[in-house]
Amino acid sequence: MISARHPEPVEPRPVVSEPEILQAYLEDASGSPPGRAAGLARVASEAEACALLRAARGSDTTFLPQAARSSLTGGSTPQGDVVLSVERLT
Repeated sequence: MISARHPEPVEPRPVVSEPEILQAYLEDASGSPPGRAAGLARVASEAEACALLRAARGSDTTFLPQAARSSLTGGSTPQGDVVLSVERLT
């Protein structure tokens, strides 16, 4: 039986690295120059986010959680991180 305490394992979605897709995630509303991203993970659930972070545990991978990219401080501009987009969370 699956419960909220012990959910069924979820496989992480693949990390996207195509430059034409990454482009939309490299800047926020601050007007700062675009950053650079190692990849993009667009998770659709908390379980997917957890699976991705678990899979990366022990590596040197850094993640930048990103939502609406409305930051006026440049805080959602990646600096070599994998962007962890939460725009698909429901």
